[in-house]
Amino acid sequence: MFQTLGIRDDTLVDGSDAGRTPIGGIFFLRQGDALTVKRLSVHPSNRTLNSSSDNAAYQAWAHWKPDSVNVIGCLAWVGYRQPRELTSASAAAAVSFEIDASRRLA
Repeated sequence: MFQTLGIRDDTLVDGSDAGRTPIGGIFFLRQGDALTVKRLSVHPSNRTLNSSSDNAAYQAWAHWKPDSVNVIGCLAWVGYRQPRELTSASAAAAVSFEIDASRRLA
């Protein structure tokens, strides 16, 4: 998630979300031996999870069953290490992050 999180940024993860079904927000997920960070949302009609990455190099995933996702926690805070150019896309992502953080779990 390069535009929202950089490689050297510090993050604080809210582990109280572990094992719960996400509604929306940025989550740390365990997939096998890998730890990934994805922006998750719930499809309104079939209640499956959709994921996206702010980094275009990674594909979005659609229609995950909620019980197939191993949630480690939700992104609660970011300490940016390097300055970034503020583009309209990154500004929108920052606003989206703040909105998502307030309604992240069922």
